[in-house]
Amino acid sequence: MSVPRVRLVTAAVVMLIAAAGCADSGSTPSRATTSGAAEPPATHQIRVTSSAVADGARLADEYTCVNAGQTLPLSWTTPPETARFALIVDDPDAPGGLFTHWVVIDIPATTTDIPEGGAPDGGTVLRNSTDRIAYYAPCPPPGTGVHHYRFTVYALSHRVSLPPETPPDRARITIEQNAIAQGALTATYGR
Repeated sequence: MSVPRVRLVTAAVVMLIAAAGCADSGSTPSRATTSGAAEPPATHQIRVTSSAVADGARLADEYTCVNAGQTLPLSWTTPPETARFALIVDDPDAPGGLFTHWVVIDIPATTTDIPEGGAPDGGTVLRNSTDRIAYYAPCPPPGTGVHHYRFTVYALSHRVSLPPETPPDRARITIEQNAIAQGALTATYGR
């Protein structure tokens, strides 16, 4: 057999072995999230909902900087072994890269909702991408298309205890490293 033909046969054998390794072995491979971390098993997903907007739907002006800019009412489920929750609201479509609107950590496991215009009871608010320790309403620059605002809730097995001035990227890493489950609601908005 010639060298090119041997390489072709070897490549075909490697592909068959790889395909056999991906065959159903009774377990489901984990999928990667946008951060590169493996997603929790489906049984540990958090269901995040809002009475004001359906997943994938457009935000009303009252929840953006165009109007009152109040927080979205949210509710979520509690997976087993949850001691605390964290919440991150962000915009991956911001012109300068990922923009974090709100980070709240150490929300008690008994808190499973946020009222319209409110904050999660018992949580600690951290710094957002505007360098403020506060909520910053969705406010996409005009002419930048439709932005996707992710309201992600993370279940934590313990308190993460970060200081309020923690930068949002560092807070995100710590939250994702300590999460035992997560779920998100995504809403859109553009001007």
